[in-house]
Amino acid sequence: MLYPFLYSLSYSLSEPVFLAQRPLVLMPLGLTWQNYKVVFDNPVIPNAFMISVLRTVAGVIWTCAITGLASYALSKDKLPGRKFFSYILIIPMYAGGGMIANYVNIFQLSLNNTFWVYILPAGFATYYMLIMRTFYLSIPSSLEESAYLDGAGDFTIFRSIIFPLSTPIFACIALFAGVAQWNSWFDSMVYVNNAKLYPLQIILQGILLNSSATAMLRREMMGIQSERTITPETIQSATLIVTVLPIIMIYPFLQKYFVKGMMIGAIKA
Repeated sequence: MLYPFLYSLSYSLSEPVFLAQRPLVLMPLGLTWQNYKVVFDNPVIPNAFMISVLRTVAGVIWTCAITGLASYALSKDKLPGRKFFSYILIIPMYAGGGMIANYVNIFQLSLNNTFWVYILPAGFATYYMLIMRTFYLSIPSSLEESAYLDGAGDFTIFRSIIFPLSTPIFACIALFAGVAQWNSWFDSMVYVNNAKLYPLQIILQGILLNSSATAMLRREMMGIQSERTITPETIQSATLIVTVLPIIMIYPFLQKYFVKGMMIGAIKA
């Protein structure tokens, strides 16, 4: 599992002249940082990186807020029409409207070619709702009843009692939503044609599918290096490492919450 990442890292740190002489196995051949210099010197990459960071952070906050509140409401038997709303929200999991209907909806809401097309449509996910609702059902109702007796309202109870107790499941959903936002490229390909709004993944997708893009990138860079020090393949590997490294660094810190949240939901179910 780790070897493909290690191979890409070593390839991105290798000089093509040495790669042409013998195959890369584990360690870099002719250590060089020139590939990463080319990646970060290109103005497209840093801008795309910031778009990916912003959409991931904003998307996680928005998804946790909307899905968390909706799940809490649907976990209450006293909610009028609770089963009806649950069925309405679950049906799209099995029968979606299709790409054309979704595109028309985005267009009529004037979300196309805006940053909000990455955030607003991802605010609610039925799968996340089912996990969070199951977790809420495991919280003793006596805690909420005592708060009601003290005069607390629903939002106060959620903010002061439910949310602090639900840290594991919120971390779990944040990890799901964060990875989905960071890896997403299809929405930018369909709904966005402004290059300034392209996330890092759409840039990587273009580089990986079309090696000539990296050759064009190399010709446009200031301080062009010789063909012996930069190739499309090494630029691809360097861009790939830049793309996956943030998730690899963050995941270990959230893993314990991820496992705990998923296990609690599974046991309750």
